[in-house]
Amino acid sequence: MNSTNISNIIYLSSKKGVKLNAHQLTLLSKQLQRKDMKLNKISVAKILYGFRTQSDKPEHMKKILKVLTQKISGDSYMLLDGQGVGNSLYGLQNMTGESTE
Repeated sequence: MNSTNISNIIYLSSKKGVKLNAHQLTLLSKQLQRKDMKLNKISVAKILYGFRTQSDKPEHMKKILKVLTQKISGDSYMLLDGQGVGNSLYGLQNMTGESTE
């Protein structure tokens, strides 16, 4: 499984209004943590967009957000374009600012 597969699972579940369960989110988080997992800005934006329907599982979403933060921190290639920023903010609108992630 690569980052495109993971981002598509999260993105498309959100588009269809399907909420992933805790086990599924944990598996996706573990896949993202792999050292050989490479992310691109499209995958990151799609994953963040997918957060919009997963807001009732904040502890699992925080794990994914933490992994994303660690993977892209300091990577200038990960600068999102306007659509990527918009999709990301749309997905994050239900998250609170209470966590460091």
